[in-house]
Amino acid sequence: MRILLGCFLLGLTAFGLWAAAKPLLANYYERSAAKALEKQQYPKALAAYQQALRYRPDSPNINLLVARTARRAGNFSTAREHLQRCRELQSGVSEEQQVEGYLLRAQTGEVDEVFNYLLPYLIQEGPLTPLVLESLSRAYMGKYRSDLAWSFLSRWNEMQPTNVEAIFWRGTWYAQQQNTREAAADFRRALELDPERIDIRLTYAEIIRADKQFTEVAEEYRTVLRQSPGNADAILGLAQAYLELGKTNEAREQLAVIPPDKREAAAYLWMSGMVEFRSDRPELAEPLLRRTLESDPRNVDACYNWMLCLRALGRDSEATQARERFEQIEKDQKRLIQLTTQEFHAHPTNAELRCELGEIYLRMGLHERGIYWLHAALKLAPTCRRAHEQLRDHFEAVGGPDSAGKADFHRQQLANLR
Repeated sequence: MRILLGCFLLGLTAFGLWAAAKPLLANYYERSAAKALEKQQYPKALAAYQQALRYRPDSPNINLLVARTARRAGNFSTAREHLQRCRELQSGVSEEQQVEGYLLRAQTGEVDEVFNYLLPYLIQEGPLTPLVLESLSRAYMGKYRSDLAWSFLSRWNEMQPTNVEAIFWRGTWYAQQQNTREAAADFRRALELDPERIDIRLTYAEIIRADKQFTEVAEEYRTVLRQSPGNADAILGLAQAYLELGKTNEAREQLAVIPPDKREAAAYLWMSGMVEFRSDRPELAEPLLRRTLESDPRNVDACYNWMLCLRALGRDSEATQARERFEQIEKDQKRLIQLTTQEFHAHPTNAELRCELGEIYLRMGLHERGIYWLHAALKLAPTCRRAHEQLRDHFEAVGGPDSAGKADFHRQQLANLR
């Protein structure tokens, strides 16, 4: 009996300790998340808020913070889930909850529909204004509305000049406009403020690679690998930098570090093919470059070097076809830049331009983007025959019950247009 009583008392004590510890643990993780948010480290902050939620699962405030941080990290499904949970737990609708719903809609394609609801936060500045500016900047960049995106980015940077994310997105805007000098300057500034941002360092390395600063590129990738050993993007980037510096053996050594389960990725196949090509082994390079294009149809460099391999192997007919494909990819990429940096700005409601962008993305193998822009064209002009035809043909090619139903839908829409 005494043993049972002792066990019961011990259990009560443990329960009491656990009950007392839960709020302390929740507070600890909330503070960790807040600290990560000071440098806009959204994935890290999200992980901390999710830990806090384990100890306060019924907190509407923590659910709202999880939703907000998930949205800012680009995890929209998690954002929706926790915003809905916040609504269920909270009696009535708070201003922050309502604004968060609008920001989530803005970043998932409905920015024009919710803009008027967010306008008061632009007219009268307050604590939510930077969140609104961030969301609108990202939403309009996603729609290639460079004029509107720039107006919100500029104001966001003025309000928060040391905000790493604001500087990063301004650099991304410059990169979209093909202004690599200003983009590189912003990425450098962001890294000065937060040297731990591996995503920004990788982006910066890509930007300076375009200016052929290969020695500096290699050092940036080595920095990433010191911070994150085994980072596949950095390993492949360093291999490419070595290759451009004429260090073929060093490039081959880098590729050997890639785990076997990642060796079917297009980036690995591309670099492996280029190492063999630079080693004067076109017979080994050709299949690797061909497989690269099967995985990544938009890789213009892989297509060009594949063509050279085919010529070196005496396969002239195939080389001619590869050259035609290379010219089409190059043409598509030039047109994509023209559309997204000039014509969308000049013609913000032109359905044909959005349809053309959708077609380019489908040819590049970026099917989700292609479908998005074809639907965007139909939203502006529901009777756009060209968009319905492209969607019909795409879903017919994909096959499967779900795609067959979608193809039938667009086939019927075309029949109704006759």
